[in-house]
Amino acid sequence: LDDLKKGSVRILVATDIAARGIDIDQLPHVINYELPNISEDYVHRIGRTGRAGNIGIAISLVCGEELEYLKSIERLMKKEIVQEKLEGFTSQQVYTPEVKVQRRSNRNNQTQHRSSTSSKHDSRSRIANVKHKEEKNFSSHKRSEKSSAPRRSRNYA
Repeated sequence: LDDLKKGSVRILVATDIAARGIDIDQLPHVINYELPNISEDYVHRIGRTGRAGNIGIAISLVCGEELEYLKSIERLMKKEIVQEKLEGFTSQQVYTPEVKVQRRSNRNNQTQHRSSTSSKHDSRSRIANVKHKEEKNFSSHKRSEKSSAPRRSRNYA
């Protein structure tokens, strides 16, 4: 954090908890990789930028599952957040390898279970097939201390 304030570090990645204690003059951008599920947390996050009359930009990457959170944030702020689609930007599901369970009987006729995972090659091909084509919405919100109304901003893609 000190290095960011000194200017020797240009990007800081923080969790919601860490972000609460961050006070940096003239922070130009806040980028939300995920929307918080509590609207007030979003307002707190974007409050890191646009202080003391400066203009700051909050950018949020929003997938389909988060659209309800976005609407909730707009209701809380009583403002519509500008949205743009980022062509070619797709979200990706996390892949968990399939576990195959084999049953076999031992000499005492007791059933034993043995599990195994697919080969690496098989897993890679499945990961490629799991990708879904849902595009993320790009939400942009310009903010200044004087006015919290969102303004249309240039395309950041």
